[in-house]
Amino acid sequence: MATWQFDFHMIPSEVILHRYGTTPIVISRSDFDQDGWWEGLFYTPKLADEISKIVPQLPTWKSALERWGYEDGNRIEIMKDGNAISSILVRIDVRTISLVFIKKITDIAQQYKWLIRISDGRVLQPSSKRLLSAIHASDAYRFVEDPQSFFEAAKDESNNGDIRKE
Repeated sequence: MATWQFDFHMIPSEVILHRYGTTPIVISRSDFDQDGWWEGLFYTPKLADEISKIVPQLPTWKSALERWGYEDGNRIEIMKDGNAISSILVRIDVRTISLVFIKKITDIAQQYKWLIRISDGRVLQPSSKRLLSAIHASDAYRFVEDPQSFFEAAKDESNNGDIRKE
């Protein structure tokens, strides 16, 4: 991940509801690192076609990974285990935030009933407004707005022992 990219994962809402009984505000890193978020949900050509309409497909180095977008820009990665999905990662280029990309990816998430888990663990309903709000509060956004201040603050945090874990 480049410093200017905002990452998040998609998670099926039905699995979240099954695990927690409700939609939590936060899914901890230890919970998120457990397997089975996509158990029983399959990768389909329809999904690939929908993503290909948003950004072009990228070459990949392994058959279990499908990628679309740009290395240093907006990107979608689907990790597979056979025909089953094992994870979906989305990266947004905060240097030039594309409202069209955000709208289309949140539309797909709504269509498939996925929720968004951002790097601090918060779980968001898929909406452009919520996602933009999270982006504007992110380290990636702070970096893009003022790289020098971002690195000075990071240096101060590491000198004070206040290093972020995610």
